[in-house]
Amino acid sequence: GTPWLNRVRTDESEEIMFAPRALSRAADEGIIAITSVVQEDRADELIERIDEQPPITLIGQSADAQPAVIAAHKRPDRIKNLILAFPNGVTKKETKLEYMGYITKTASDRDKVPGPAMRIDAENSFGNQPPSSPRELGKLMMRRFVGSGGLRALASTISGYQGGLLHEMRKRDDAPAASMVLGSRDLGMRPDRIIESLKSANDIDFLLIVNSTHGIQGRKDLMSSILDLTDIMDARSSEREAAKARNEVFDPGPLEDRLIFLEGEPYG
Repeated sequence: GTPWLNRVRTDESEEIMFAPRALSRAADEGIIAITSVVQEDRADELIERIDEQPPITLIGQSADAQPAVIAAHKRPDRIKNLILAFPNGVTKKETKLEYMGYITKTASDRDKVPGPAMRIDAENSFGNQPPSSPRELGKLMMRRFVGSGGLRALASTISGYQGGLLHEMRKRDDAPAASMVLGSRDLGMRPDRIIESLKSANDIDFLLIVNSTHGIQGRKDLMSSILDLTDIMDARSSEREAAKARNEVFDPGPLEDRLIFLEGEPYG
């Protein structure tokens, strides 16, 4: 399907429309979700792959968080743990023009100064050595852009909003455990905006906060901590099931008590 085609869902209707029109609805109060048809197709492909397997832990990073949420909403029984890392599509668009890099800055953004680029030591990196010249850097950037789906992937995510789907999914009895990984210096997917966009503090079980810019970036320590989240989420799921067996309503406590900070990192 065309990457510009979106499904816009409200409490009262569901309509297919192109991205510019979908974006004109982005700030509406009644919007439950805006999903790209391309990302829905990706979610269906994912569901098909895992349909005959035991429930899995699903990690969706950046734009890949969108099909991950869609898949979890459609088939929560196939996903044991859902981890959204630096997620795109959870925050609701604040303006009609907040897409394609032409971001209408809010007052709180205007004075923001980007932090220094993350420098990852070789022993803590899954990636290759840094490029040796600006020309090599350009080649690397092009490979990564093409490898991630290029313009098609970008176009299919710009108007996405799945916060309502996450909320609906989490209210189901068979909902997977859900956590997020957020970078304190991620200006594109700012932690404060993501947290403010949640419809309920109970839409996620835990928040792993890392002092970084956007993306895992091949960091071994961050990947290890993300995988460690699965044990914590499994324990929380067991607590929830035990409360259900006792006919009790499980209380996860305030979200501030469910923050996890990456060990050994400065936060100042």
